[in-house]
Amino acid sequence: MTAASYDLRFAKSLYQPLAVRQAVETYADFATITTEEGDPHTVVSLQPADDVDGAELRGEFQNFVLARSVGPRT
Repeated sequence: MTAASYDLRFAKSLYQPLAVRQAVETYADFATITTEEGDPHTVVSLQPADDVDGAELRGEFQNFVLARSVGPRT
């Protein structure tokens, strides 16, 4: 059985591309992650590892990007 895969779209006008890259690095141990830079979105594809709850991973990934985008910028 193949695990679910998730395609997430992050509008560059709302979400910092750096935040997306940081999320990719942070969650790399939990999924196979690919990104596609487009205009006006960055598209992230998540293929969760077999022992990872995909819906939970998707939510955590999105929350991470949001928090890094709206938080203090360093």
